[in-house]
Amino acid sequence: MTLNFDEDYLFSLAKASIEHGLIHGAPLILNPRLQQENYREPAIVGVSIFIGQSNLGCQINSYNKKPLHKAVTQSAYDAGFKDNRFLPVNKNLLSKASIEITFLLDQKSTRSKLTLSELAKEIQKNDTVSLILGSSNAFMFSSMQKFYPDIKEYLKAIRLKAKIPESVSWESITALLTKTEVLEAKPYSEIKCLNTNLL
Repeated sequence: MTLNFDEDYLFSLAKASIEHGLIHGAPLILNPRLQQENYREPAIVGVSIFIGQSNLGCQINSYNKKPLHKAVTQSAYDAGFKDNRFLPVNKNLLSKASIEITFLLDQKSTRSKLTLSELAKEIQKNDTVSLILGSSNAFMFSSMQKFYPDIKEYLKAIRLKAKIPESVSWESITALLTKTEVLEAKPYSEIKCLNTNLL
């Protein structure tokens, strides 16, 4: 997709869906006919919620593209309430939290038969990394790199998330690198609220 949108609107959609989740226990559903054409383009979008260095939730609309507006609202809701690594968010946490929106682009490449050190050298700042071994797989957004002291630790965390046994060599693991574009995080409290009755 061509990244042509109002960033503030996307953040407001994310916030509106989380607020909707707090009240109704479900993501905000928009009328697609009321959305401009660029917000109906298919996209793969992830949303992260965090306070400082602490992650509160991070979810993506899998690798199945959805209309941009739906991808944002679903991922925002899932990050807040469906990431089973964390407790669901609440108003107190959200008052101190920030939101980040990540786009996965159609630029992918694979790496295999590499040691941990060799793989770390291949990872760039805008690479979202998936580690795959048979049916075991997991990923972390490129923006999560900043939460780790170096790329090796970032990769180890993905491996742990994928539950790949320590006995398996790194050379046996395939890495999928997907280029991403990250919208700079915004404090939740500063994101404009939308009148969802008009959506």
